[in-house]
Amino acid sequence: MRLASAQLAADLAIVTGLVWVSGGAASVFSFLYGIVVLVSALVIGNRASQAVAVGALLLYTLVGIPLANGWLPHPPDQPETRYLLAASEVGFSLLSNIVGLLLVTLLAGNLADRLHRARGELRRATASAATFARLA
Repeated sequence: MRLASAQLAADLAIVTGLVWVSGGAASVFSFLYGIVVLVSALVIGNRASQAVAVGALLLYTLVGIPLANGWLPHPPDQPETRYLLAASEVGFSLLSNIVGLLLVTLLAGNLADRLHRARGELRRATASAATFARLA
């Protein structure tokens, strides 16, 4: 559990770095936050996916807004105009990514719950088959 949590934290840090390097709020790599949320739901469970989603939203917002307003320095090898966005562009990017991430979180949580139930049913069926095999 600790190793998985550390890996998810590292994944969030890597995705945040990619978002910072590739355009901030308008980055094409912001979809990777959703993949980290999905993996957290499958590996750890629904509560973990919710915690990772909150972390992803915070990191995305803490990088996107300051870069767009010039409060956070952009990568030195990139033109400043790529990062300084109009308020409407920042708002649209933030809103679309936040809504997308929330939808992925809901779907991933549902998937994690179904997976948990299926594992329980599989254990019961395996135990039942083992009992029948001993009786035969």
